[in-house]
Amino acid sequence: MPWGPAAAAGISAVAGLAGSAMSSNAASSAADKANAAQRQALEQSRADLEPWRTAGQTALPRVQDALGMNGQEGYDAAMKAFHTSPGYQFQLDQGLRAAEPC
Repeated sequence: MPWGPAAAAGISAVAGLAGSAMSSNAASSAADKANAAQRQALEQSRADLEPWRTAGQTALPRVQDALGMNGQEGYDAAMKAFHTSPGYQFQLDQGLRAAEPC
C-alpha cells in the first residue's frame, strides 16, 4: 500500500485547511459582532449626550457675546441680560444692604 501514508497526509492536510477555514470564519464572525456592539454603544453615547451638545450650541453665542467676540452689540446685549437677571439684582441688593450702616 504505497498510497497509505500519502493519502493519510493528504486527508490530514485537507482536514487542517477545513478546520482553519472554520476557525477563521468564527473569528471573523466574532469580530463582526464586536464591531456591531461597539457601534451600538457609540450611537447610544451620542444619543445620551445630545441634550448637552444642544445646550452647548445654544449657550456658545451668549458666551461669545459676553467675551466681546461678537462685537460691541453682542457685548452690550450680554451685559444687559446679566444686569436684568434676578440673580444679579438679588446679589446687588444684598451687597448694598451689607454696606449700609446699622
